[in-house]
Amino acid sequence: MKTKIFSVGLLILVICGTLYATSDLAVIKESSLMTKLFLGFFAAIILLQIIPGVLLFSGLIKGIFTREANPQNLKGKS
Repeated sequence: MKTKIFSVGLLILVICGTLYATSDLAVIKESSLMTKLFLGFFAAIILLQIIPGVLLFSGLIKGIFTREANPQNLKGKS
């Protein structure tokens, strides 16, 4: 249930971010519907690529700053 709520919240965030990113451009206000949809589609692609990037970066930071509980496991078993 928590993953569904998280997914829906993330989807709403992406949609709102896309609408915000495309609503403030002067070019968009004078364009046709197809141009708005085209630019909105690519804004959604960019926003959706940010999410995995942030997850990978946070995993990298967590891996760097987390200590290993048993450092002898790194030497290998003989």
